Amino acid sequence: EVVEKTGYRPDTAAQTLRTGKVNQVGVIAPSIGSQSVGQITAGIASELDAKSYLMLLGNTELDAQRELGYLTAMQRNHVAGIILLGSYYTPQLAQALKNCRVPVVVTGQRFQDVACVYNDDRTAARELAQRMLDHGRRRIVYIGGTERDDATGVQRREGVQDALNAAGLNGEQMPRICCNAFTMEEGQRCMQELLVRCPDLDGVVCVTDTVAFGAMRALREAGRHVGQDVGLAGVGDSWAGSMMEPGLATVRFYQKQVGQEAAACAVLGACLGAGRAFFPVRGRGAFLPDVLLMGGLLLGTQSYAASLSAGGVPRWYMLAAAIAGIALAEHLLGVPLRAVGRVLRRPLDGLAKYAAAHAQARAARKKAAKERRNEKRLAKKPKKSLPTPPRMLYNSNVSK
Repeated sequence: EVVEKTGYRPDTAAQTLRTGKVNQVGVIAPSIGSQSVGQITAGIASELDAKSYLMLLGNTELDAQRELGYLTAMQRNHVAGIILLGSYYTPQLAQALKNCRVPVVVTGQRFQDVACVYNDDRTAARELAQRMLDHGRRRIVYIGGTERDDATGVQRREGVQDALNAAGLNGEQMPRICCNAFTMEEGQRCMQELLVRCPDLDGVVCVTDTVAFGAMRALREAGRHVGQDVGLAGVGDSWAGSMMEPGLATVRFYQKQVGQEAAACAVLGACLGAGRAFFPVRGRGAFLPDVLLMGGLLLGTQSYAASLSAGGVPRWYMLAAAIAGIALAEHLLGVPLRAVGRVLRRPLDGLAKYAAAHAQARAARKKAAKERRNEKRLAKKPKKSLPTPPRMLYNSNVSK
């Protein structure tokens, strides 16, 4: 009541001095103009808002030095955790992540020795290429990205090659080209070059939808009919793909859920006072297709949904239960165990006091019940009659 009347607000600077951190999570993005980045950050923001955390956003524009600078600056600003939307894995970045003093979660990539939340890019690309093969396309070419990026550059290319190899074609000999950026201009340029190299191509798989839009422009300029002469597919489920005629075959990733999962992991690690290696790193999850027939391309636009693979991290509430068990073991045994946060100490102390008081009260109740049973047992036994004591007669006439 006093707080409401006076309008008191806690001083953030004082809280930072006391706890050594603020209720902020740093987010480092490679390019805020990307649709996937926007979806991931939207998921992060919604999860952080639900947990009363603020988001501090840094945009690197794929500059490795700026990325390292943001990592250092956010730690100096005492953020509770950092979410890195991964792009390129370099030795300098690996060392920076190793030296990071706050929990770090990486999205979109599988970096070593750090918690990762990522999509199954290889399976997604394989299923997309397989659907193209099922519709009779055999001379398939691929427009990819730089292989410095493992997810988009390597995993998606290998997924397409896996589908070709499974169909009895030579995936290693698949004509392909790498674009310098995920733009329509680069997609158009790469498609024009592939048309010169492979004039009889009948299928094109692109690393992203934006690149596919540029490839579509080049195909139309060359007089090719998309959906009839040539099949065209991309990755990303861009809204523009459904507005085009014919529609674009694409893969839908659950990017917002990736952001939510990453934010939940970061906040959980911050609350438990854990460092960068708080979560194990294991890949898991299967590809779950979600086919939407919209018409136009490949005898119907196919939209797939790639399942979320949380970097080997089980659902965060399962981790919370496991870590609470570790903390309880530390409290009861008095053995210092790793990754147990200060935030659990006070509740556990209260729980221990409550358990001790409960045990004491229970013992007192047992003792009282035992006494009542003894009293009832004695009351049921017949009482033994005692002999009458002899009567003493005194004669008052007898002198002493």
